[in-house]
Amino acid sequence: MAVRMDDASMEPSIRREAFVGVNVLEKDIIAGQLHCLVLPVEGISVRRIRPDLAAGLAILTADNPSIPAQRMPLDEARRCIRGRVVWIMSPA
Repeated sequence: MAVRMDDASMEPSIRREAFVGVNVLEKDIIAGQLHCLVLPVEGISVRRIRPDLAAGLAILTADNPSIPAQRMPLDEARRCIRGRVVWIMSPA
């Protein structure tokens, strides 16, 4: 699926208004990779996921340093994942 970035949460890696390709078949968490998730408040979002297995948490981070990291139970994060980002097409 393709998603359009409506915000600057992933800048500088993904610019606002870029299109992001998501492989919906790749739902396993790969530490530090970009994942597309449907989050309870934000809706469709792209975040890096860093699992903290000892605490049973997923730490969701945006590349924009002004966006605070979110923590959620690992099982909940797995249910929110829609796929892994496989390509980015930025506007000129």
